[in-house]
Amino acid sequence: MSSPRPSAEPPPACRALREALRGAPLCTQLIHHTEIDSTQAYALAHDPAPGTLIVADRQHAGGGRRGRSWHAPPGGLWCTLVLATRRAPTEGLALTLLGGLAVRDAIERTSGLRCGLRWPNDVVASGRKLAGVLVDVRERRALFGIGIDLACDLDRFPPALRPLVTTVAAETGRAPARAVVVRAVLEALAPLLALWEQGRDDALRERLRPHVTAIGRRVRVLEPAPGAAPFEGRAIGLDPRGALLVARAGASDRPIAVYSSSVEVLDS
Repeated sequence: MSSPRPSAEPPPACRALREALRGAPLCTQLIHHTEIDSTQAYALAHDPAPGTLIVADRQHAGGGRRGRSWHAPPGGLWCTLVLATRRAPTEGLALTLLGGLAVRDAIERTSGLRCGLRWPNDVVASGRKLAGVLVDVRERRALFGIGIDLACDLDRFPPALRPLVTTVAAETGRAPARAVVVRAVLEALAPLLALWEQGRDDALRERLRPHVTAIGRRVRVLEPAPGAAPFEGRAIGLDPRGALLVARAGASDRPIAVYSSSVEVLDS
């Protein structure tokens, strides 16, 4: 794969990124912004070529799952990777899980921090959110929006969020360089996407299962469907599309595949 073309931004802001991405998988072009509303919104609006990685030092209007806001102060990795897919992605849930696994693996590889996947799109450490992945699907393109709290000042988060989030630096005493982490994410994501393109969903579920924190635990499904009442059960696995399979408490019927609901783990 060719090296990424130089960013339009001058050095030194993105020199380390350019060097780290030289010869990296999946990425052929880097677009760097010092500040931006959202790298995901930029990708949706400008339709950059597959292989483009958009990185921002700071986001003002990052978005999360189900329309939630995403706080992205300086000190983190905020980016969107644009990829073409040969396999038609009917929805982004499975790709979101693969992105989350790649981010989890990259954090552990670069910092030594053990973390898990809070279904469907958060990476957590010590029970707190450390990173998130959001995938938008457009025909045969997938836009991987990734946010990782590396060394953000936790005091810059809204007071209500501070007990719920953490950073790599807070957990380990130091954070790896952003350029090192983004390279590690790409290197972790590439083989996972290859398995997905080949339709090897069973192999991917085996890779995911040990890291999804809800599996094997009692959970409450808060919004199973519009107008439907919450229910409790035990998360037992994932289906081929990435849905969380929940066996309802006291029920003998087949487990329910949960695709888009919020899920709360009840036991520790």
